[in-house]
Amino acid sequence: MFEIRDEKLAPMSVFVRRMVASISMAGLLIAVALAIGIIGYRWLGRFAWVDTLLEASMILGGMGIVLAPVTHRMLHKFHIDEEGLE
Repeated sequence: MFEIRDEKLAPMSVFVRRMVASISMAGLLIAVALAIGIIGYRWLGRFAWVDTLLEASMILGGMGIVLAPVTHRMLHKFHIDEEGLE
């Protein structure tokens, strides 16, 4: 999906498409996981609806899926800059 170290940096249009795909996938995964968490807390824990949303949201607070394309692009750019030093 991403270019390797020896390839040129992807054009901005490709990067934007990757970001849209990443954000869409992250949104879908978060929505599904949040729904499962809400249903689980409601059914198993007998929590109130507001509490189920709070508890399920706190579990999902540490996800970093959306930042993967940005991080990869930044690291790839740094490696491209190093090629002239060798």
